[in-house]
Amino acid sequence: MIEQMLNPSYRKFPVKMTVTKIKPYNGRLKHVNGDIMFSTSIHVATLANLKKDEARRICTATRYRLRGHGQLKSYLDERIRKGKYWSPTQVDAIVSYPLTGRYLIYDIPPAIGYYGKPMQMGIGYFLWHVAKVYKDIIYAHQNVYGVWGHAITDLYFEGIVLKPTRSKKKAVAIVEFGS
Repeated sequence: MIEQMLNPSYRKFPVKMTVTKIKPYNGRLKHVNGDIMFSTSIHVATLANLKKDEARRICTATRYRLRGHGQLKSYLDERIRKGKYWSPTQVDAIVSYPLTGRYLIYDIPPAIGYYGKPMQMGIGYFLWHVAKVYKDIIYAHQNVYGVWGHAITDLYFEGIVLKPTRSKKKAVAIVEFGS
């Protein structure tokens, strides 16, 4: 049994490993009533240099409310539609700033909890993956993605507009940047 566990191909719990990818996005973007909006101010380059667990622990955002005060949140979850609880484990990101077009960042691996089961997608975990794509892919190949006017050290995450999909465990997020 110990030899099996030391073997790198042995996994007690099967986990699907994915690599985050990026592709052009030409779909329509329209804010609707069911969107869940978060406000944040997190430096992209600093977040990209953290470890995944560090980002998961320190990043929070304020949930926009139409009435009353915003609520500080650590996870991309919410009670929606008649009090039902919604907690996505798979979230794709749509980014457009400071790029010449819109791009979809997809195959962000789900957060894995105890016993190898997917868990809630945290704000820090999600934004860390987006920051790594910006640092390792977009800014490494600036001419391919048409980066204009800003270095990665100028960028801040300013907001997340979470769009629930028909699947209870999947969502699409529009990530808003500022400088």
